[in-house]
Amino acid sequence: MKNKTIALYGQNRYYLEHFTEYLNHQVNSVFRGIYFPSWENLYAYQQEHILDMVLLEGEINFLFELESMKEILHRYLVFYLSEKSRESAKKEMISLYKYQSMENILHFLFDLEDKEKGEQTLSTMKEAETLAVFSPLSGCGKTSLALALGQICSRESSTLYLNFEEYSACSWIGEQKNEEYSAGTLSELFYYFHQKKEFYWEKIHSFVYGINGLECIRPVQYAEDLFLLSAKEYAEFIQELKKGSGYSRLILDINLPGERATEILKVCSVVYMPVRYTGVASKKIEQFEINLNKREEKNLWDKIHKIEIPDIQADYVLHGAESLMWNEYGDLARTLLRGEK
Repeated sequence: MKNKTIALYGQNRYYLEHFTEYLNHQVNSVFRGIYFPSWENLYAYQQEHILDMVLLEGEINFLFELESMKEILHRYLVFYLSEKSRESAKKEMISLYKYQSMENILHFLFDLEDKEKGEQTLSTMKEAETLAVFSPLSGCGKTSLALALGQICSRESSTLYLNFEEYSACSWIGEQKNEEYSAGTLSELFYYFHQKKEFYWEKIHSFVYGINGLECIRPVQYAEDLFLLSAKEYAEFIQELKKGSGYSRLILDINLPGERATEILKVCSVVYMPVRYTGVASKKIEQFEINLNKREEKNLWDKIHKIEIPDIQADYVLHGAESLMWNEYGDLARTLLRGEK
């Protein structure tokens, strides 16, 4: 298949050069990128060479006063990288949210080679599938299962893991360790969302760190920060992530009390609930069920899948999160993702 040429132009030279390099180093990619530092260079190039797409970024309003821009819009499929997830481009262009992974943008370009598909924004793309792992029990393997699910999902699609625990061991594993909090945490995202009721999209992806290929946002710095958002705001927070983060899947590791947990679970696609029916644990499960029924959340029961996890000895801090993919947790995660009991 002949490579399709994408011309890139905008003010953020570093971003566009990096994007061009990413395009040109993809194995078996159908795209080839060329970055142009000036509009005049781009216009002159396309007069003698064949282009398939044009990707624009930054402040471009002045271009619409130029005859050359009208010609480009008429001849090519033109995309605009927007800094806001719901910002629409001019009707002649297709809008793409800028602060998502380059992999997602590349897939989107591949799917939108037909100009008749019209204006698209990230808000009209498919929402992220949201998998929650929640349990009223402690020490039940909840986080180990969530990390196993996340790592396996990340091999198939872009996946983001969020940990809503008072004290998370996830701070001690992955590419960024506990001491490196300066790049941003859930505490900061919660604070900004509470103040503005929107995401600081320009920064959110700089908060991400990796655990064996799974993308994560650092947990809260202090347990009290989990209460920065109300129950309603938690649901809105997750909905915004589903619509605007650019990820295909979200994995939520939840240890929140009462209504906050309930409101999050209501906006999830599926809820895996590790349980144990021994002694005190069985009574805690029974109490949770009584409380949920009192809240009259009958529809939530359709999403909840109780998972009886055996006593698996797994220390992901000591042996690394990747070990979870190849032990009993990994086997269980694959079974759940296949939809088996």
